[in-house]
Amino acid sequence: LVALRRPRNPIGWIQLAVGIAWAALTVTEAYAARVQAPDVGALPRPDLVVSLGGWAWVPAVGLVGTFLVLLFPDGRLPSPRWKVVARFSAITLIILSAYTIVRPGTLADDGLPNADNPLGVEALRQFQDELDSLVVLLPICMAASVVGIIIRYRRSRALERLQLKWFTAGACVTAVTYAI
Repeated sequence: LVALRRPRNPIGWIQLAVGIAWAALTVTEAYAARVQAPDVGALPRPDLVVSLGGWAWVPAVGLVGTFLVLLFPDGRLPSPRWKVVARFSAITLIILSAYTIVRPGTLADDGLPNADNPLGVEALRQFQDELDSLVVLLPICMAASVVGIIIRYRRSRALERLQLKWFTAGACVTAVTYAI
């Protein structure tokens, strides 16, 4: 609805992308669970399906924690100086997404304990510990985005301040839900 009513505002498009990412993740998880069911015949290439959809957690979580927070409510950065945070967040999301797709190893965390990632690049195995630690960059980007919304709140007046209060309340509920 936001994307249709205000197509130039990126908030609606970010929310659509997050919804699509969660849907893709849910479908691949359901596919993996269905393969494990005892009454199901052979479904084609569950390892490939899970590998192709397993990366969707990165934009699903990352876009909400970075760009939605950074651009809310008007779709603009708090100031031009925040382009550095936006670029770093975009690069982090792209690298984590790509690495999640080509990460060598088992798909046990994705619901297929006896399958290896068919898209995994074995040459990356020697750097796997270092590459796995890149996930730490995502909370750093999220924390920087939260600083941006705090600064925006301190500068805001009237309607924007009320929007930011409601957004913060929803973000807190979401954060507590993730923590649980």
